[in-house]
Amino acid sequence: MAHLSAPSFFNHIDLAFPPAERLGALTRLYHSPHQSLYGLHVTFVGRRPANREIDRVLRECTALAAAHDARFNIHADASFLPSAATDPAAGQTLDIYGRSHFLCFDCKTGAIGLRRIPGTRDPAPDPCLPDGEGAGEAGTPDIDDATEHMQSEVTEAIWYGFDSPAEIDAMIEIEDEEGAGFDVQTVKAAVAETLASKRRAEAGWPETTDCDRLDRAFARLHEEGILALQCAGNTMGDGMQWVNEQLADPRTADGQYTGFCFFHSQDIDRALEGEGLQLAFGPVNSDEEKDAVAVAQRVCHALRQAGLEPDWNGSADVRIRLPRLRWQRRTPG
Repeated sequence: MAHLSAPSFFNHIDLAFPPAERLGALTRLYHSPHQSLYGLHVTFVGRRPANREIDRVLRECTALAAAHDARFNIHADASFLPSAATDPAAGQTLDIYGRSHFLCFDCKTGAIGLRRIPGTRDPAPDPCLPDGEGAGEAGTPDIDDATEHMQSEVTEAIWYGFDSPAEIDAMIEIEDEEGAGFDVQTVKAAVAETLASKRRAEAGWPETTDCDRLDRAFARLHEEGILALQCAGNTMGDGMQWVNEQLADPRTADGQYTGFCFFHSQDIDRALEGEGLQLAFGPVNSDEEKDAVAVAQRVCHALRQAGLEPDWNGSADVRIRLPRLRWQRRTPG
């Protein structure tokens, strides 16, 4: 996990914030004993997200901090650094709520919302307004929709962790050749910053991550005749199509697989948000519920053998959950 150093008179809290980490942002959660509150600071590096995205990340990170300790108020704010080499003291404060309000978790009500700074009277702005509109952010360069979309795509791919830097670069080149209409240099600069941020985060990860354990479990399942697919498209329908295509592949021997399991990109998105991972499963060439249950039991056994903790209620209609899985897949290459 990447985070900034806290002032010495604060107690730094070591807590993971996947919503921020996914964007390569730095986080700092600290407790102020003399004020009986927490401070949460998120620093976005390289790419300044839209106000709506900043608001979402701040609220989700605040919710995670409140889940850790809801006894005290939590004050959240954000800043922006043009690059990882920029002195943090020179960062730009992101006043997406204007200069009269800030985001806060109220320990008395259990709610996360805007609180007015004492002595101010300005109305609270809508963080979903266009950047710089009423939020004190004039001078931030605009990014066209195509470039912002491509930045989001490559950032997502980097934090998923399946593609090497060379493969990410090739993805950009292919999209450019197909006339996607984005600024190639801007996107590549964002890739470099995101990769650097992820490398810093990786330095703090355990030697063996849950993604390593998942790889081992899936390799074992393949050996035992269960077709196990990672990042199988974007939806359940995509995943089933991937399964059918793999089973129909001439290189797949008849009877090689008796069952399957998979997860798709939206499942990874939720895992990156700290919500764990869900796995779909089913038998091959059977509609019997008992066969589906048998496949799920084998999948759960392989997951446990790899050191993971599956949660499944025994129903063929309910996906297997890995509620405590942390998505930490190191960038290959």
